[in-house]
Amino acid sequence: MTSAKPELPDYLGNIRIILTRTSHPANIGSAARAMKTMGLHKLTIVAPNLMSTPMTEQPPVFNPENPQDFQLPEESFILASGAADVLHNAVIAATLDEALADTTLACALTSRRREITAPLQTPRELVPELLQAAQRGEQVAL
Repeated sequence: MTSAKPELPDYLGNIRIILTRTSHPANIGSAARAMKTMGLHKLTIVAPNLMSTPMTEQPPVFNPENPQDFQLPEESFILASGAADVLHNAVIAATLDEALADTTLACALTSRRREITAPLQTPRELVPELLQAAQRGEQVAL
């Protein structure tokens, strides 16, 4: 017996994940896979600075003059494992300002303790506000 795939709410299309200056090609694919698992599909990659790896010995070099010409290496697609569509549709941007241009609510995420003045919240505390904003049609960026 197979259960039907649940239908995703349309408002998830108002949530964008932004990766800035990503260095490991596999991490981009892994992020896409995690996004798809959660029903998210909008990915923006800002100024990727990919390092050489055993799978990607000659990583593509990002040119901020022509961000749309940047092509993710095969390693990213392999690690995406079922989320290649997220990578194919990813937007490549030269700057964070460009990536956030139409955003009404943006949240920076980190796993490290930071000395900043902005209020800190856990994901559990923040998610209800983000989902409500997306349901109202606001563009949310993480």
